[in-house]
Formats: sequence, C-alpha cells, structure tokens
Amino acid sequence: MPPANDIAVRDATDGDAARWNSFLDAMPESSPLARYEWRHVLESSYRIQTCFLLAEREGGIVGLVGAYETCGLFGERNLYSLRCGSIAADAGVAQAILQHIEHRARTESWNDVLLTSGWRRLPYVEPNPVRATVQMKIDADKDQMWRGLKDKTRNMIRRAEKEGVEIVSGLEQVDVLVDQYHANMLRLGVPIHSRAFFHQVVGNLGTHTEILVARHRGKPVASMMLHFGQEMACYPFQNALLAHRNLAPIQLMNWVAMKRCAERGIGILDMGESRKGSPVFQSKINFGGLPRDVFYYKIGQRAARSFGGALLGHAGRIANVADAWLTSQTPLPIRRRFAERKIVRGRLL
Repeated sequence: MPPANDIAVRDATDGDAARWNSFLDAMPESSPLARYEWRHVLESSYRIQTCFLLAEREGGIVGLVGAYETCGLFGERNLYSLRCGSIAADAGVAQAILQHIEHRARTESWNDVLLTSGWRRLPYVEPNPVRATVQMKIDADKDQMWRGLKDKTRNMIRRAEKEGVEIVSGLEQVDVLVDQYHANMLRLGVPIHSRAFFHQVVGNLGTHTEILVARHRGKPVASMMLHFGQEMACYPFQNALLAHRNLAPIQLMNWVAMKRCAERGIGILDMGESRKGSPVFQSKINFGGLPRDVFYYKIGQRAARSFGGALLGHAGRIANVADAWLTSQTPLPIRRRFAERKIVRGRLL
C-alpha cells in the first residue's frame, strides 16, 4: 500500500514538544517512555544524536518516531527507537514514516535500524521480531483490585508488611535507586546507565515520575522508578538487594505502584519486557500480570549482507566476549567503567 501523498514527515524541534506529548496522550494506551522529554535525557546524558520525526496531515500530527543513534564497537552507526516510540494513525502514515526512515538510513549511512511500536502494531507492516511484555490491569476500586490478585501474591504482600517493610516515595531518593541498580547490574555483568542519566530523567520527567524505595528497619532494600502516562504507567527500573528478597519488597512495591495508578485513573501498569519463559517473565505472570506482544521492525542490516560485514560481525562477537569478561570478572571500579561505556554502543531504552 503506497503512503498517502498528503502526509509530510519532518524532523521535530523543541517547539513541537507540547504537540508531540498531546498527540501521545490522545493515543490509546500510549507509553510514557515515548514522551518528547526523553530526547533531552539522552542528549544530555550521552551526547548522542537523536532523530525525532513528526508525520503531519493538514497541519495535524498523525504519527511520530522518537529515536536515537548509537555507535557500535567498530564505528558502525545504528538507530533505535524509544520503547513504544513509533506511532502511526493509519497504514498510509506508517508507510510514509518507514519510507522516510529508509531514505534517511541510506543518506545517513545507518547500518541497522530497529523500531518498536510497542503493543500497537503498525498497520500494513510485518513485525520482526515479536517480543513480550507483561501488564497488570488496574481497577479504580482498590478493594476489588486487591481481591483480584492471586492468593500467593496477597500472602507475599502481607508478609512484607508483617516483616516491617515500608514504602517511601520521593524523587530525592534517586541516588538510592542508582546505587541498587548499579549493584544488581554489575553483579550480573551487564551494561549500566550512568548516574547522570538518572538525574537527567528526574530533571526532565519529574512531574511524570515517582521513585519508590522499600525500607526495612531503616535500610533501603528495594527501589523502583515509576513513569506515568495518560492511560498507562510503567517501571523500566526496579531493583531488590539479593540478601533481602525473602522479605518480598518487590511484591509490596508493585502493589503500591498499582495503587498509585488507581489514584491517577490509569488503567494499565506495564511491568516491562522479558524473555518468555524466563524467571523474570514468570515472576510477573505469577504476580498476576498478562503477557502482551511487543512489535519490532528492522530496517537496514546492509553490512551483514557483505563479506566484509560478516567479518565485522565476527570480530564484534569476539569483542563482546571480551567485554562480557571485563564487565563481570574484573575489579569493581574497572567493571563499572566498562559497563557504563558499553551501554552507549547499543540500545539505551
């Protein structure tokens, strides 16, 4: 299906920020992870190039893409959209946006492009790959919502409360969250966001963000960064110290997050993408969440089609093995440095 010729796709500017967010809020079940403010977060935290596009028809916004460019280990330039950051009102808009990005991929020499439209599938476009998230339905009646939880979930929440775990809210706790996040991610040997990144999130998205910290006997044992949209909330960052997980702080924190959503009239809490069948995915299902498909779209991969590209990919895999060792087996200061440097070579959000 060819795109409608009355659709214009252009680069968004800061002057479009209010219109961008208004369009996002008007779309059913849109994610706060696609708000315009993420552009400033990424540019300020990592000094990277962003690509925020608007599709317009007769002066009104009918689609958008929020994306950013990262540079691979060997200098290859890749483009990734924000999570749920590709939105089109209809099939013609989707085609116009994709054709614009395909043209830009050639002129900008992007090696790979990976877009995601979240759980709203772009019309007329075949997704590849399809991943999964888990979402909780939120009932405005908190008593009804409590009764809707599984027996085991309610028992875990009661256990946390009986053990004296309490939830404290406040953006000033951002460094508590960062410390726990770094401790968990460095233990797993994976790339980490910098402390500056989290401070930029609070500075740019504070009115749409809440930080929850679970404390036991005055000590922080778990934390969550919760983002609110018009109809949906999500928590891309949640941590629990390994030694205190038996206190069920995560379950209690999830319950508090659900109540925060109910207070705001939000109907869905997105618990985040996880690999189907993984322990994390199953824990979200056990809590009471429902799986939902997340749609991705690949454009490019030109380097992979050539012999030189294949060699580059092989070298990259070897380098990734070395990176994995540096971010998991070396002393903590070295591990932290490499983990922060590595994250800017791939998908950030």
